[in-house]
Amino acid sequence: MPTRSTSLLSASSGAAPADEATRIRLACAYIADASHGWRPECHGVDVRSLTAFELFHSRPVQALRYLNVLAYMAIALCETPGWCITAKGTLAAECAADSGSLEAHHTFGFTPLSPLAGGALEACCVLLFVLQLGLKARFMGRHRFARSAPAVLQLLLLTVAAADLAVWCSSVSWRRTPLSRPLRPLFIVFAHRKLLSTFYAVVRMLPAVLELLLLISGLLAFSALISFVLFGPWEPPLAAFASYGSSFYSSFLLLTTTNFPDVALRPYRSSRATVLYFVVFQLTLVFVGLALMLALLYRA
Repeated sequence: MPTRSTSLLSASSGAAPADEATRIRLACAYIADASHGWRPECHGVDVRSLTAFELFHSRPVQALRYLNVLAYMAIALCETPGWCITAKGTLAAECAADSGSLEAHHTFGFTPLSPLAGGALEACCVLLFVLQLGLKARFMGRHRFARSAPAVLQLLLLTVAAADLAVWCSSVSWRRTPLSRPLRPLFIVFAHRKLLSTFYAVVRMLPAVLELLLLISGLLAFSALISFVLFGPWEPPLAAFASYGSSFYSSFLLLTTTNFPDVALRPYRSSRATVLYFVVFQLTLVFVGLALMLALLYRA
């Protein structure tokens, strides 16, 4: 009858280690997998894979990973904005003439880094990301790495960032492309397993949430049309329902329960029967629609 360790070894596609020291290291790796909720088949069982696994999850390397992510995010606080760099790689006239304004309003009070210094710092961070991903690919193995969606996505992110830097360093264009900078926050997601699992949970619940959002948006647009037809022709005219756009905006305010008296009291003072419209609106969209949205989010 196969034991638990035999099934794990078969799942890892590796043979049982021959020496006792490697067996102990493998047992420690499985204990680390269990304590962190990792799948044991995500790494190999040979000596080189275990060495790479232990190095990747060691405290110095983990601290370096988080510091690298922090430094990569902090570049945005002091780098020269992309619109300040001309096609020749020099500062634009409006940035060079008023560097105090650039420092105060665009780099959060920090002294702006030169384009060369900012690019060099970003290149160092990307290089560390590549080394970390290479170490991860070493203990996972080529086939496991190719089947791992987070690893493949991180590889694509690094490819985009490296290509952006390569184009910037070449003679093609000295101006940064608008590709890699908006993608920087994703490196925070891929640096922490719990954030990554939360990110996947949000992605998985998007189809159901989008269906409900479309339904609520349709009901909101229909309610805005009804309110415009009902209250638009009134004399004196109501500013909140003077046009379809203002009616939609007022209906959105009613949905968020923000300034509800300002929207509903003026029609109510003119005709008490308007309370029927606002009661139906609140019951349908606020108490039912938003409650369903919260239930879907909780279920996901």
